[in-house]
Amino acid sequence: MLSEDIVKYVVAKKGLSKPRLQDSASTQRLLAIGSIIQFLEPGDIVWGSGVNGKHITDLRKIENITYHAVRGPLSRELLQQTGFEVPAVYGDPGLLSPLAFPKEHLLREDLIAAPVTLIPNLNDLPRWQSDAARLGSDFELVSPMGTSAQIIQKIVNSQAVVTSSLHGFVLAEVYGVPRALVVSGEEPLFKYKDYFAGTGRDNLQVFPTIENAVKHLSDDELKFDVQPLLEAFPDYLWENTDEN
Repeated sequence: MLSEDIVKYVVAKKGLSKPRLQDSASTQRLLAIGSIIQFLEPGDIVWGSGVNGKHITDLRKIENITYHAVRGPLSRELLQQTGFEVPAVYGDPGLLSPLAFPKEHLLREDLIAAPVTLIPNLNDLPRWQSDAARLGSDFELVSPMGTSAQIIQKIVNSQAVVTSSLHGFVLAEVYGVPRALVVSGEEPLFKYKDYFAGTGRDNLQVFPTIENAVKHLSDDELKFDVQPLLEAFPDYLWENTDEN
């Protein structure tokens, strides 16, 4: 859902309009946010997606794939080894969220958050529901199944975020909310390391439990230039407003 929201924002920002007409047999798709490279089909276009650590051995060379950007250099290296040509343009499009959802529009004085907001990866949700019940009222569980706007607003108004969700972490980071990452029970570390490397860092810290993570919250400022990612967007998939 966040992928669609970010793409719509970029399309509007660039003065683009409706998608260019394609023949009825076309199955061309744009893959943006997510560890979804394993779902590639011929003709697909990639802007910011990454490799899923659970599917590294499933990667295969597919014809007629166009890469404009990938999440990070770890994904790029694997894809190059598979036979793809991939530019060295990095960044998860979730980094553009503060542009699509400005922080000042989301702050609410009447929204009183618990000291710690918990956001599990979808696959960790059942276990984290049990953990939240055990930990008590200082911890509020936020399901990753809400809308982008709902979850982002919750994060923006949080005092701290502890998460096993990559985008729970990305969003807390880009909005400047203290955060810590907990190891997922289902997701390999690959995508988290890939995201960090894509933003020029190699100091990923992942903690074994929620309780441990709360003791190591980070409020380090993220310094990442999103302009190359924006410039790599495949504008040609849409008509320019001036052409209409």
